[in-house]
Amino acid sequence: MRYAESFSFPYRDQIRSYLPSPTLNIAAESIHQHIEDDVGSDGTVLIVGCGEGGEGLSGFSEGFLENNVIGIDIRETSFTELLGDIHQLPIRDESIDAIVCQAVLEHIEGADIAVDEFTRVLKLSGLLYIDVPFLQGYHALPTDYRRFTSVGLEKAVTKGRSLQTIDSGASKGPTSVLIWITCEYLAYLLSFGNYTLRKTLSVGFRILTSWMKYFDRVLLKTHGFDVGSMTIPSAVYWYGRKIDTQSVSSK
Repeated sequence: MRYAESFSFPYRDQIRSYLPSPTLNIAAESIHQHIEDDVGSDGTVLIVGCGEGGEGLSGFSEGFLENNVIGIDIRETSFTELLGDIHQLPIRDESIDAIVCQAVLEHIEGADIAVDEFTRVLKLSGLLYIDVPFLQGYHALPTDYRRFTSVGLEKAVTKGRSLQTIDSGASKGPTSVLIWITCEYLAYLLSFGNYTLRKTLSVGFRILTSWMKYFDRVLLKTHGFDVGSMTIPSAVYWYGRKIDTQSVSSK
């Protein structure tokens, strides 16, 4: 009931899809390209909590998206092909070549259960890409449980599981943090306790400032900051592979 009520606003999803995001993912595109190259034309990639797709699909070619990518969500969207709960994926064991899960684990109660499910359905040597917030405002969809550091995410994903890290670090940079927090702060400051006005101002400020997020791309090139050690990312990621723990331990 809580989930249905949280999405009861008429045309909410359609309206949200047209709003510019205050954040820019600086890692997803190259990771998706690597996944496509690794999986190949015969592989299957599962987008968990796919929503409407959006920037979570950047980097995949059009043909690959059409033929190799499957979207699964708990609600129907234009991109959803499978309806299912992340805590109990309706997919057989070791049948998926790669899984992408962006901006989802903060919204579910059983994050550990979800990662166990990812491990279960992944083939041996299958790839897993997880992206979660570090410095972002509370955003209920339908609720919002947690935040991660890069190190904390890696430990949470790999501990006790047959998963090996390929890469990890910041996926959304400091400009994204600045935009999100500044827009929310100004909306609080100028709304004088009026909830409707605050939400309206927040959206307006986001529209006016969202272009600034592209400064994070500039910072990558001009300042050469290390995404693995960034201290104020908006979001962090873990990218790894399912391994055969028995063969590793026998070496």
